[in-house]
Amino acid sequence: MSKKRRILGILGIVFSVISLIGGITSILRQVDNVQESLVISNRNLPNVPAMIVPTFVITAVVQDTSVTIQTSNFPAGDTFNVHMNFYGTQGIGGTVVDTINSGAGGRLTLTFSIPEVFHGQEKIAIRLESTTSGYYTYNWFYNDIPKEVVIPPSYTGYPTFGIMNITKDEAITIQGLNFPPGDTFNVHMNYYGTQGVTGAIVETITIGADGSL
Repeated sequence: MSKKRRILGILGIVFSVISLIGGITSILRQVDNVQESLVISNRNLPNVPAMIVPTFVITAVVQDTSVTIQTSNFPAGDTFNVHMNFYGTQGIGGTVVDTINSGAGGRLTLTFSIPEVFHGQEKIAIRLESTTSGYYTYNWFYNDIPKEVVIPPSYTGYPTFGIMNITKDEAITIQGLNFPPGDTFNVHMNYYGTQGVTGAIVETITIGADGSL
């Protein structure tokens, strides 16, 4: 190989190395730019409000005739279809017995007729589902007090509770209504769909003299 060709070859290698270094530098600059673009300065962003969970409790039942509920944390100005279905269905796909507007939202007392198809059922599922916002909530009630249950002489009605507040992965606050006074309950938690059956016992509570919780 001639001296001239060796020199041209060496220069070619040098230019290739310089080009490679320039390419790496360009990539590093792009990475720096990407990293810088992820830095967000404090712009006094508004606090995100805590999640609101609409719930309801059963307050009264007239066998095969009607059920009365009391809502909590309902969104204002929303429209809900009221479904009833067989126990265990969560009310999904059930008979639409009414359509209600939540008005000012929050706490509402509502009464619905029980369709004839569910007459004679011991337990009935009821579900309120928004036609627009996607909110839904469900519960169930005894259509009659089972004959085998021993009811304290001073107690009548149906114990229910609603979800009032949730701190993710930490705590849940409930409000009970019409619990039998002086009774003791184990509080179970379990995976969704189990109805809490055989779940972990997280607390044991005793109901006050007025049945509140």
